[in-house]
Amino acid sequence: MKASTATSADGMTTAGTADGNTIVTKTTTDLPLAALDSA
Repeated sequence: MKASTATSADGMTTAGTADGNTIVTKTTTDLPLAALDSA
């Protein structure tokens, strides 16, 4: 399953699954680099 990521102005990254049912918000420092690269 692919996750889409978008960085908002406050420096937080919102990641949602492809089906749109799960939304996870973490700081960019909490996300692995691989997740950012796959965006």
